[in-house]
Amino acid sequence: MSIKPALGWIQFSREALRQAEATLFSEEQGVRDEIGFLLLHQGYANRFFPGTSVLQTRLRYILFIPWMYQRIMKEAHKVSPNELLVREEMRLIERLKKHYQTAETSDDSSGIIGGRAHAQKRLTSQPSSMIYWSALGHWGLLRAGPSNVLPSRNHIHRVLRHRQAHTRLHLDDDGQPLMEDSPPFVALPPPPEDWENISAPLSFALSDDTRDERGFLVRHLASVMRADGEQSLLARMAENLFDPVSCNFPWDQKAFQLADAADRRALERARQAASLAAIGRAVYAALVEELREADGQQTEDIHRSNLKVVMGEHVKAALGLDVPAIVTDCPGIDPQILNILEQTRSWLERDENPMALREVYSHAEIRRKGARARLADTLGGRRRREEWLPEQHAKAYPLEYRWRNVRRLLMDLRGEG
Repeated sequence: MSIKPALGWIQFSREALRQAEATLFSEEQGVRDEIGFLLLHQGYANRFFPGTSVLQTRLRYILFIPWMYQRIMKEAHKVSPNELLVREEMRLIERLKKHYQTAETSDDSSGIIGGRAHAQKRLTSQPSSMIYWSALGHWGLLRAGPSNVLPSRNHIHRVLRHRQAHTRLHLDDDGQPLMEDSPPFVALPPPPEDWENISAPLSFALSDDTRDERGFLVRHLASVMRADGEQSLLARMAENLFDPVSCNFPWDQKAFQLADAADRRALERARQAASLAAIGRAVYAALVEELREADGQQTEDIHRSNLKVVMGEHVKAALGLDVPAIVTDCPGIDPQILNILEQTRSWLERDENPMALREVYSHAEIRRKGARARLADTLGGRRRREEWLPEQHAKAYPLEYRWRNVRRLLMDLRGEG
């Protein structure tokens, strides 16, 4: 959905800043969520592409991060691991920028995380090590601890700080700790020969030489399983070095053919759910536009007209959705979003005025946004509608379940771009 939500954080803690930046990044990607349709996005994306996120850009980050930590572990007896990580992240950005500036490629198009913040001599609050940590676990690059629990980034930092506090008097002649903890990562391909040359440019290109970064990642990605223990769609694509360029959605024919029977059924429901969510997002914008005009605000007929267009394109697929069956694909999904989908589908069958959905959508929005809800029949709701300018918000479109991000990762795996 394209309507820009107001941000309501009141404490500028680091965690609040991380959440705010993640929200803003999502908005830039067109992923906005007044009603709850992103629960569908997350559920299906996690099923098809475990470990991925909308913040991921390039595949080689999954190796950069362990390589950075290997260097941090050698020095953590002298300096705080948090300080070392900031230094490593800044160095990585600088080295990537050196390569892609030479290639006359912008940070955004090259996929450099934190490039714009680096230009202001600061580290983004969502650095690459944070964005890819879940992937390190899902894709088998992190070792599980004694209780078969994967270590968090903070846990590793605590271990390093503890080791720092207890090994100051236990160093060898070269100043290295006499005892080493078990490494948190599996055996990795060695870093590039110029990795230790901190001023040398770096690229996102995977090696095919004796270090065989591509082969290593193919093997690990091919082992990524769904929650039911079967090979995920991401794993099948990696194993087959799938060419994603001609696929606009993960249910396009070439991708569909790679899926097993269970994922084919899930992909069909995901396609139908994407269409129903597109209609739902268009309904929301049309409702805000209609209510804004009813409040006495002169309002362009942008999203109300667009609702008719979206319905024309997506009504057939949306009406084909078996809403209760979504639970089969996305166990644990919030029943509230299923109710909204069912109500929207029933409204489509009845072919009524969109205002028939106002109460359902208003309740859902208030539940998610509280006083910031635009559909609320309150003074606050009218103020939020007054601030909302239809022409500044993109028109509704279907969910794509992180496919743009996954497509870029798969292209990197193939060595393209």
